[in-house]
Amino acid sequence: MSKNLGIKIKELREKGLSYNQIKEELNCSKATISYHLDDKGKEKVKNRNKSNKNNSLIKRVWEFKNKNVSSKTRDFQRRNGSLLNNKQDKNFTLGDVINKLDGNFNCYLSGLKININDSSSFAFDHIIPSSKGGDNTLNNLGLTSNIINSMKNNLTVDEFIYYCKIILEYNGYSINKNGEVLK
Repeated sequence: MSKNLGIKIKELREKGLSYNQIKEELNCSKATISYHLDDKGKEKVKNRNKSNKNNSLIKRVWEFKNKNVSSKTRDFQRRNGSLLNNKQDKNFTLGDVINKLDGNFNCYLSGLKININDSSSFAFDHIIPSSKGGDNTLNNLGLTSNIINSMKNNLTVDEFIYYCKIILEYNGYSINKNGEVLK
C-alpha cells in the first residue's frame, strides 16, 4: 500500500530535498508541499475556506470556472464521435471578475439590479452556451439574474431575444422601433 502524500513530502524534505525537487519528484504543487510541512498550513487553509464559503461572489466564480458540460452535451458529443473541448481557461481570479464587472452589478441581458451579497439572486451565464461551443473563459462570462439565466438556458443571446419577442407578440404586445413594449 502506498504511503500518503503528506508522509512522502515529509520524508523527502528530511532527506534534504528542496521544495522544487519535491515538486518534481511527486508532481505536486509548492502549495501542497507547504501545506504538509508548515505546522500552521492546515489551519490557514481551514480558515481561508471557512471565510470564502460565506462569500457568494467567490462561490459563483468557482462554480462558473469549474462547471461541467451538461450530460446531454456529453452524450451528444459522444454520439458524434467528437471529444469534449478541454480548452478551458480556468486561470482567471475573483479580482479578474470584479474588474470585468467594474461595479456594474446589473444583469447583462435585462439590466435588472443584482444583489451580489445574495447568491440565490444571480448566476454567471455562459454568453455563448457550452452546448454551442462556448467555454469557461472570462470573456464568455456574463452576470445575470437567476430567473433570466434559467429562461435563457442554452440559447444564444440572439435566440433568447427572438423567443422573448415571439412570446410578447403572441400575448398581444408589440415592440416599436425604439424598443418600447406596447399593449
